[in-house]
Amino acid sequence: MADPLLKAAHLHKRFQALLATDDVSLDVMPGEIHALIGPNGAGKSTLVNLLAGGLKPDSGTIELQGVRIDSMAPHHRVHAGLSRCFQVSSVFRNSTVRENLMTAVQAVSSMPLRPWGARHTRYLELTDRVVELAAQTGLEGSLDMIAGTLPHGAQRQLDVALALASRPKVLLLDEPMAGMGPDESERMGNLIDRLRGEMGILLIEHDMTAVFRLADRITVLVNGRVLASGKTDAIRNNAEVRAVYLGTEEEA
Repeated sequence: MADPLLKAAHLHKRFQALLATDDVSLDVMPGEIHALIGPNGAGKSTLVNLLAGGLKPDSGTIELQGVRIDSMAPHHRVHAGLSRCFQVSSVFRNSTVRENLMTAVQAVSSMPLRPWGARHTRYLELTDRVVELAAQTGLEGSLDMIAGTLPHGAQRQLDVALALASRPKVLLLDEPMAGMGPDESERMGNLIDRLRGEMGILLIEHDMTAVFRLADRITVLVNGRVLASGKTDAIRNNAEVRAVYLGTEEEA
């Protein structure tokens, strides 16, 4: 059996009297979509911030491909192979889609500056990568549009494209379908499904239809603790999970 790409073990995070993350362990395997669900206030955002480096755990470990990253700065985690798509869109709204993507590609490019004769070649390589990312995320027809004028769903697609610029081994998707209508949600779901197999994905999402469609495994977080974790059918049929969370979600 393959080793996990991302492995968090016994994470604790306390904010004064609030124990926001209480002995949480989970992993993401190569090529899988692992969904993280739970009611508001369950600690999902805290956990994602611990994984991405926005917060430091009080105790516990985080490993990426077997290497400890819990003491790494966020940008070092990106270079190590962990990328995050934020809950709130982080695009440069006054720049074009092309300019947004070029900025991201340049930021993660490992190609050094070379003499004048080679700079044109480097530029072509970067622009090819921009076109590749646009095609990968369904934005090939929007490259010259101002990002802030895009529909909400397309802006979220651009967020994903920016996160993919670093060629991550693991992608953290923080509520990518928030605020979307049915058509936009379907497009985003199709995009996430196309990424399956190319990387490990941790999907934090409230849309249970999308979660059960996309996820290979699901972890349920309640009051900062893991209530249950397993295959989608096991979670769907878990009486405690239904009582605490799914029953309310499915009736809504």
